[in-house]
Amino acid sequence: MPEALLAPEVLTPATQPEPPPLALDPAWQAVADLLAIHIRPGERVLAPLQFWPALPAGVLVEAEPGEADTAYHWVVCHKGEIAPHNLLFWEALPDRAYPVFANDVFVVWFRRPRRAGLPALRRTPHLRAYHRRVRRLVQAQDMPIPGLPGRLRRLVWRLGRTLCRVQPLPQAALPASAAAPPRPSSTEYSMPLFLLRPPADPALPWRFAPPSLARPVSQLCTAEQFSEPAFARLSAMLGIPPSPRRHRKIWEFCYILAAIEAAGMLRPGLRALGFGTGVEPLPSALAAQGLSVLATDAPPELMASQGWASTQQHSHDVMQLHRPKLLPADLFRQRVTHRAVDMNAIPPDLAGFDVTWSACSLEHLGSLRHGLDFIEASLGCLRPGGIAVHTTEFNLLSNGVTLQTPECSLFRKVDIEEFLARMVAAGHEVWPLNLWPGGHELDEVIDLPPYLPNPQGAHLKLDLQRYVTTSIGLVIRRRG
Repeated sequence: MPEALLAPEVLTPATQPEPPPLALDPAWQAVADLLAIHIRPGERVLAPLQFWPALPAGVLVEAEPGEADTAYHWVVCHKGEIAPHNLLFWEALPDRAYPVFANDVFVVWFRRPRRAGLPALRRTPHLRAYHRRVRRLVQAQDMPIPGLPGRLRRLVWRLGRTLCRVQPLPQAALPASAAAPPRPSSTEYSMPLFLLRPPADPALPWRFAPPSLARPVSQLCTAEQFSEPAFARLSAMLGIPPSPRRHRKIWEFCYILAAIEAAGMLRPGLRALGFGTGVEPLPSALAAQGLSVLATDAPPELMASQGWASTQQHSHDVMQLHRPKLLPADLFRQRVTHRAVDMNAIPPDLAGFDVTWSACSLEHLGSLRHGLDFIEASLGCLRPGGIAVHTTEFNLLSNGVTLQTPECSLFRKVDIEEFLARMVAAGHEVWPLNLWPGGHELDEVIDLPPYLPNPQGAHLKLDLQRYVTTSIGLVIRRRG
């Protein structure tokens, strides 16, 4: 076999040359963070040697692929460094491993079979760029490939054309009435160790135990909470009919109602302010308990610019929020009003409320910082001793890398802890943070796009652009 295709020598700390320092470029750092979280001692990694300092002890690192070597646990491919003499390895890689991460520079692969807790990428722009790079190399029929005989060169060429010819069907080829494609089978979630670590700030109240809607704290959505008597009672208060499906959106509404009740704020005569309410049932549910409610949603021009108006989740009239089963229309009009409010610029006249809330809205405000700034600003709308209850997206996969786009951001453990510690230092009361991710078998299921309705299924944890996410609820009582 040609020397270039022989399995490389395994590098150990004693034989490894001194690597250059890890690049500070975010694309490199994202890969380093991913490996640091998921890699296990003794696993073999094919990666640029710059990653060596970021890997845990006992990991075997190699710099050049071997054509017949299938024993790699991890392969970190620098898309710009795919060499022609290793083309056969990169061509066969999708048969040996599956992609778990991709960005502008890298694709990270993990060997088959699948490992619980690792996402499996499908067609993403970054992954398609990898296949285009390999395809271009294969299609260069006259390129010199050192050491490859003619028959093997032709085999590689035919293999490349077969593998790389796969393209999505053009839209014109699909009938207008075509049903949605079948949902792929769900993957399984495995809890990472970072969830077990107590907060860095000892002043932040913390626990790690199965959460409960009967005694809510700042907690994650889990399957067991749907079996509580409190869930049935709260969903009835929301006018939500019983269903075997466990959906995190229903949990968010029940959690917010449970927290308001546990804080002693579910009483007639109190005032509640909801942000980004859309057409959710909470305004009617609170009004049915005698509260005076101001429901707000983004101004129409902001919703249109962000593309939310077409989703039918935006409210612009108070009667869109009315639930006739919960209270009559005339009583609803007396107790509920509606107003357009930009959550990034809360008007100063919104003050003196007993309760503020939002249900999975603040992650859409532009960035992690925008979302956290909103929570802090919502405290300014409360009277002293008032309660703020907010739910948002929580990154269950990583405490390092995360999704942050103008459309959606996933909050990490470190983001939540640093913010809550700052609120404690400011004198506010933060309900204990409980990041127990669940012990039921449905807590291991990751729902995959396109999230098709399944009456018997679960939508508690989901794959969102390669991250595993779920809902988290946070409760803060304003100081005083």
